[in-house]
Amino acid sequence: TELFYTREFPGLDLTVGKRIPAAIGLSTLYRPADRLSVSDLNDPSAPKNLGLWGAEASAKLVGGISLRALWLPVFTSSKFPGPRSRWAGRSSASGSGEVDFNYVQSQGVTVVDNYPKRFFPDSRALLRLKTTKSGWDIFVSGFYGPAPSGVLREDNTTLSGAAALQALVNAGSRTFIKEHPTVWHGGAGFSTTIKKLELHGETLYQRSNERKDDDFISTVGGFTYTFEELPGPLKLAFETVTVTGEYAAETLLRDQDRSGYIQSSRRGRGGKPHRTGDMDDLRDDLAGRE
Repeated sequence: TELFYTREFPGLDLTVGKRIPAAIGLSTLYRPADRLSVSDLNDPSAPKNLGLWGAEASAKLVGGISLRALWLPVFTSSKFPGPRSRWAGRSSASGSGEVDFNYVQSQGVTVVDNYPKRFFPDSRALLRLKTTKSGWDIFVSGFYGPAPSGVLREDNTTLSGAAALQALVNAGSRTFIKEHPTVWHGGAGFSTTIKKLELHGETLYQRSNERKDDDFISTVGGFTYTFEELPGPLKLAFETVTVTGEYAAETLLRDQDRSGYIQSSRRGRGGKPHRTGDMDDLRDDLAGRE
């Protein structure tokens, strides 16, 4: 999924082509500021990162600050299981009054994907500055372009909010558009290590142009701890055990409020209040041990 060319200059690297972008954020499991990564999730148990067409410049600035600038003229979205996939599950209405796109289609309504156009004006741009001070990795980032998560709208309607949603559910045969509105993102985060304990945090602010999507702040904080001195029997199976835990939350600042737009990206966004964790181990190659 990658095909790119890199040219190195003193203090500057330029890359052009299709490449899996390096992570923007510093968190381990969920990175709110990472607005570019896309995956093939047709098999959610074995996701695959996808490459993106574009150009990237990486440079070292004064004071130990590194800069990354990316321009992506071709919009690429993640791939999800189809309606006949064993991973698709069932679509149903939620108690919050929202419905997902599959549920909309089950009501006799056709949802059409309207992906952003290539090149201008729908290209995406991202800038990140990162530095290390006294053992703390710190970054700030900015993003402008089509949002990674889609919203739903209907043409030729003056309805909005709950009224438009109810009209959609009661519709007989109508067509609705899934699109990716232009947004601004500002991100920041940190990571530091204290002996065997790593701490990290990250936040993202989204502002939607013309109120076609929600404005919100997504935040995550967490830790990673490595156990190296394991009790007796565990030493035979594991050399080390690494435990990671994170808690993410989202603060809604302003609801979607645009005539004809009946569903925001809320259901497709990560970062709702939830806890997540992971455990990894480094197994000994017993046959190769001395």
